[in-house]
Amino acid sequence: MILLSLWSFSIMYCGGRAAMQAFDGAGGREKRGFDRKSTPAIAMEAHFCYAAKDKRREQNMVRPIVKDVLLLGRRAEAAVEADLPVVQDLMDTLRAHTGHCVGLAANMIGVNKRIIVVDGGGVPFPMLNPVIRKRRGEPYEAEEGCLSHSGTRRTLRYPFIEVEFQNLSLQTCRQRYSGFLAQIIQHELDHCEGVLI
Repeated sequence: MILLSLWSFSIMYCGGRAAMQAFDGAGGREKRGFDRKSTPAIAMEAHFCYAAKDKRREQNMVRPIVKDVLLLGRRAEAAVEADLPVVQDLMDTLRAHTGHCVGLAANMIGVNKRIIVVDGGGVPFPMLNPVIRKRRGEPYEAEEGCLSHSGTRRTLRYPFIEVEFQNLSLQTCRQRYSGFLAQIIQHELDHCEGVLI
């Protein structure tokens, strides 16, 4: 989780699914609002078609946030199809913390799987088994907060990253991110590696 900041967003596609890409003002291109032609695809990803098939999804599944550093210090295992319900739990938990949380990793809700959910302009999107393949730009110092501990901590982040991950259909995607969204993803991937920032 990272503390909320100001940002804007633009729309990207991965395997026919919509995802959000955020850019801060210094990140170069910036787009406010949705492209009207792309909006229906966003709704498809945001509402998760599989959720209607799962009867337990009739209620929100907000999970408590884990604060145990021993549990958070374990490296996450690869996610598989059976772990898809965890995505909705992450989504529900992220929505419950709207206003001060823009991302969650599965180990923050007690599931040691390599799954993250990132808020891209009010439409959270999931990544299964994400790995940073490229880092570009001069690293900068960031001060980040996390629901798993109090206060903030300083760390180095890259302004541009390229991430390989699986979407909800378990299709492999590769996307580039910059600015604040890149920072959020790096923070959540630290959680997947058992690093608490």
